[in-house]
Amino acid sequence: DRLYGKERMSVLKKLRQIRTIIRDHRANKYISYKEALLNWYGTRNNNYKMYNLEGVKKFKNSDTIFILGNGPSLNLLKGDHIQAINSQDSFGISYSFVKNEIVPNFFLVSMENDTRTLQFFKDTFSNYRQSYRDVIVFYHSTSLFRMAHPRLTPYFYPEKAKCCFFWKPKSIQIKNKRHFVDSDFEKTLAYRGTLSVVLDLILKLEYKNIVLLGVDLDKSGYFYEKIKSFEEYVRITHEGVYGPDHATTKNKKYPSMHPKPGNEQPFDEYLYALKGYLKRKKDINLFIGFKDSILYPGIPAYFD
Repeated sequence: DRLYGKERMSVLKKLRQIRTIIRDHRANKYISYKEALLNWYGTRNNNYKMYNLEGVKKFKNSDTIFILGNGPSLNLLKGDHIQAINSQDSFGISYSFVKNEIVPNFFLVSMENDTRTLQFFKDTFSNYRQSYRDVIVFYHSTSLFRMAHPRLTPYFYPEKAKCCFFWKPKSIQIKNKRHFVDSDFEKTLAYRGTLSVVLDLILKLEYKNIVLLGVDLDKSGYFYEKIKSFEEYVRITHEGVYGPDHATTKNKKYPSMHPKPGNEQPFDEYLYALKGYLKRKKDINLFIGFKDSILYPGIPAYFD
């Protein structure tokens, strides 16, 4: 009876997961079924390649990897910094691709489901599809269920794309504002947002040094805010995150710094705890780029 009860609970859990996936698909799919069918036929000769995480490792060129976030401090990078980054591996997140001086080894987009932002990404990335042909583009199960795929939405990927699909990891749950402990990180590093998912991927790719760039938890802005073509996108993004008073966000902290159910600890506490875990358990070093980050000196600066 006990065994039967466990099997029944497992089946019910899987059914709930399937129901959640179907609901998310219906509410957030990126394209219509008609467009999906037309694109699938139109890309029948698309020469994209798929790799698993083990296969991606052969593209590693160093033991150090730079993560390119979208915070304003990404604009602090000068010639010698960029030269150091380009001599080793890097992992770009979302609109980091408009930092033209750096073409990363790996790339992951935090794909929104808003029609306007999807169209903006499509239009903006179209200018980079050629230069990103040798970049490994990661996409996860949630994006796939929303119909992101090199053949369904080819404009979201480079020409002749090199891709790595992965199952989006479950997130660490922190309730009652308790502190992080090592056991939280044993199954996943995912906590809040795309950065933590990227950190989980990098751990699996077995890098020894990880450097966070453009990760500004005390700021709500982006490194591309002064690019004229981004003005409307930034307005829409701020409005979606902060509400109609988005014009007053200049001194607001990044959303992941505010607690929410299941994610009671702010993201800086996550990074401090992760730094200690990675060093103690994996002999991996975590850095931020510069000393003017609010994460310094809790996390050492790589360039200073």
